[in-house]
Amino acid sequence: MGKLIGSFLVEKGLISEEQIPLILKFAEDHQLRFGEAAAELKLFPIEKLIALFGPNYKHDFFNIDSHYFPVATKDAIPVDVALKSGALLLGFKTEFKFFKKKKVLNVGLLNPSNPQNLSHVIQAAQAKLGADAFDQTKVFLILADQFLDVLHNVYGMDVKQIRSLNQQNLNETLAMYLESFSKPVSTH
Repeated sequence: MGKLIGSFLVEKGLISEEQIPLILKFAEDHQLRFGEAAAELKLFPIEKLIALFGPNYKHDFFNIDSHYFPVATKDAIPVDVALKSGALLLGFKTEFKFFKKKKVLNVGLLNPSNPQNLSHVIQAAQAKLGADAFDQTKVFLILADQFLDVLHNVYGMDVKQIRSLNQQNLNETLAMYLESFSKPVSTH
């Protein structure tokens, strides 16, 4: 299971454990997301949130731990599609509404604001799993370092291998991330 956003922000040094209940109450009272509530309370500037999550900070964030990555979706898209789209399939969820059952595919994207990335992933997943394998998708923002951790620990691709690929075969967000860090990313 992933961490809650509050724990993640504590880990990144943006807030303290003691501030979490205050933020939760403010978020609920003002119908804000956790990070937006913390910024509104001026616990840290919104620029720090944007720096941490990029321009997609308003998308739901999914904190990935490669040790708990779902086996059911591991091979549902080819690795080359994952690299080009900056996508990971995070698992299935069944939703019930008015006695109807829907199967939702949760998709993590490095750049959720690019609809082409999601389109390529859906096509690849339907080709592998079948057109009726899921009824809809829910998109989450994922972070590049966690994406690389999953590629390393789940798919057996290390950062050196990924960097050696043609840049045209990499998602633009992933390519920028790899370019901005001269030292290899830790994949513990």
